[in-house]
Amino acid sequence: MGFSYFYPMNNQEPSIPILGKNETFAALHLKAHEYILEKQEDLEYEYGFGQYDRYTLDENNHILSYFLDNELKLQIEYLIIGQFEKDLQQWTWQWVEQADLLNEGSDLEIIRNYGEFYGMEALHLDKWIADLGYAWAVTAIAAYLRRSLGIFRLQGNSIDQFILLKEIVA
Repeated sequence: MGFSYFYPMNNQEPSIPILGKNETFAALHLKAHEYILEKQEDLEYEYGFGQYDRYTLDENNHILSYFLDNELKLQIEYLIIGQFEKDLQQWTWQWVEQADLLNEGSDLEIIRNYGEFYGMEALHLDKWIADLGYAWAVTAIAAYLRRSLGIFRLQGNSIDQFILLKEIVA
């Protein structure tokens, strides 16, 4: 049984206007799309990613554990980077919730600085109007900039969290 939280396999443009969208953002989004699809294929081939029937979160240690038939198959360290509020159609970067994630040299600080330097508002404004496609787009860009193993969506009733898969633990 597969999950429905994988990165979409198309490069569909978000349905709302993109903040600070320019040719640089479009080129970065295309590179990120290609990068994350390659990483997803690697995870599927090497670890059977997408074939597991459930997962658990260890929020204290930031470990995502995948199971098949109640047998632990894979553990990956993760980082929550933002959330998409469905009712409000709003993206919020995780540094709003956890200011300590903006430590010098941290993954989120680097993404935010990149957005500020290149004038990509979607990568540095705390919150903004978004759609689900936009949430996936900035998550893919974040993964590309940080050379993550992949991305993942934790679906909730009203809020979806987006994470970077950082490192295979077991």
